[in-house]
Amino acid sequence: MNIIITGSSSGIGEALSKFYCSKNHSVFGISRRINPHLNSLSNFFTIQGNLTDENLPIEIVKVLENQLQVIDLVVLNAGILGRIDRMENQTKEEIIELMEINVWANKRLLDRLLKSGLEIKQVVAISSGASKNGNAGWGPYSISKAALNMLIKTYASEFPEVHFSSIAPGLVQTAMQDYISSISNEKDFPSVKYLKRARGTDSMPSPERLAPKLVALFQKAKQLENGIYLDIRDID
Repeated sequence: MNIIITGSSSGIGEALSKFYCSKNHSVFGISRRINPHLNSLSNFFTIQGNLTDENLPIEIVKVLENQLQVIDLVVLNAGILGRIDRMENQTKEEIIELMEINVWANKRLLDRLLKSGLEIKQVVAISSGASKNGNAGWGPYSISKAALNMLIKTYASEFPEVHFSSIAPGLVQTAMQDYISSISNEKDFPSVKYLKRARGTDSMPSPERLAPKLVALFQKAKQLENGIYLDIRDID
């Protein structure tokens, strides 16, 4: 398989890259930073750049078109949490930045890939349960992930030959959790208290432990409705 993963240098993206490479698939990782371990693997290929750069998707497709004809899977994993705070305290500029990275950067990359001569078989966007629950403090992030879900559902309607899905990975021990654990105002943001308690338990696995389960869910999604949203915590 030929696989594209954005945000491949750390967290879920890194774990998925390692997993797929261990199964002898070819992985093209897109990230701002170089991951030395991944770069040492013969079947991992880094495309370095910031997805907010509007010219990057053009360069990505040029690289891919020189090497491939078929892309079996695109994992849109890159994204940011932003600041946890009451919605009234979030500035328009902060929300615009979050939407740019979590939504519009994905749209630009998808548009360029879908307009290329490459055959795209499956696209998975890494979403979040926050796209559904609307917890206090998570406003901009929740809005961006809800918009991402609908973006994917819309592409599924317009490109039925490609299978699209949005998948929420559940709780994962990443750098995002380090920031959440530093927040002291648990009274206004009850979800923060819950996440702190989950750290170090089976409820919040490492990205490496999660990766095989996510891969299995990606495969299962292909048998389900195009454009579907799935939360790994709801799957038996």
